[in-house]
Amino acid sequence: MESNGTPSGQARWRLLAVLGVALVLLMAACSGSGQRRYSDEVRANFLTACGARGTSSEYCRCFLEYMEARETEREFLRMEAELELEGTAADVLYEAVEACR
Repeated sequence: MESNGTPSGQARWRLLAVLGVALVLLMAACSGSGQRRYSDEVRANFLTACGARGTSSEYCRCFLEYMEARETEREFLRMEAELELEGTAADVLYEAVEACR
């Protein structure tokens, strides 16, 4: 985070890299179940896509578990689509990036 409280450019890039690749896979697997643990398919797709970008498996798991503890699967997919389509990210996504550094 920058001194003014906004996410750094590097944090935004990492967030876009992790979430951008997973968008298509996650949308196809959307179950909307409202669980606090996402479906096995969504988890597997996210971890595969995240790791394919060169991100460590530890970081990918941390990010996913952070989101599962705070957001439903449906809300996570909505935030991801908003990021991809509009370029805006919910604060919790930046919080996940910071928490998993």
